[in-house]
Amino acid sequence: MRSIGKAFKPCYLYMLNPSQINTVKKAILALDNVREERKRQYNLYKEAFYNINSDFITLYPFEDGAVPWRFNFFVPEDLRQQIIDKALKENVPLSDWYPSAAGYFDLSKSFRGATKHGNSILNLPLMVSDSAIQSSCKKMKEILESM
Repeated sequence: MRSIGKAFKPCYLYMLNPSQINTVKKAILALDNVREERKRQYNLYKEAFYNINSDFITLYPFEDGAVPWRFNFFVPEDLRQQIIDKALKENVPLSDWYPSAAGYFDLSKSFRGATKHGNSILNLPLMVSDSAIQSSCKKMKEILESM
C-alpha cells in the first residue's frame, strides 16, 4: 500500500526544487523593501493629488499598517467614465478595477455602500518609475481640473 502523500502527489502535492526554494527565500527577504517602496510611491501620488484643484475627488483612506496595492481615489459615478476615457486617451494607466463582490454573494444589504464604492473608485499603479508617477499625476491634474 502506498502512503497517502505518494498516492495523491499528482493531485495536489508539489515539491520545490533547491533553486525554487532559494527564489522564494529571496522574495520573502525582499518583502520589507517592497512594502516600503509601495508606501513611498503611494505618498508620491498623494502629494501630487493634494495639489489638484478639484472638489470632487476623494483619496482612499489607507489605515496605519496597510500596504497599498494601487493608488486609489474616488470620483462621482456620473463623471467616472468620462475621466477614464480621457485618461486612457492620454495613455494614463488608469484602472477602474475594484469590483464590489457584495452582489455576487447576495450581501448587498450587509454592505450598503459597496456598489457605490465600486462604481466610483479609480486607481493608478504602484511599482512603476517615479517619472511614470509624475507623468500620470500631471495628466490626471489636467483632466480632473478640466471637469
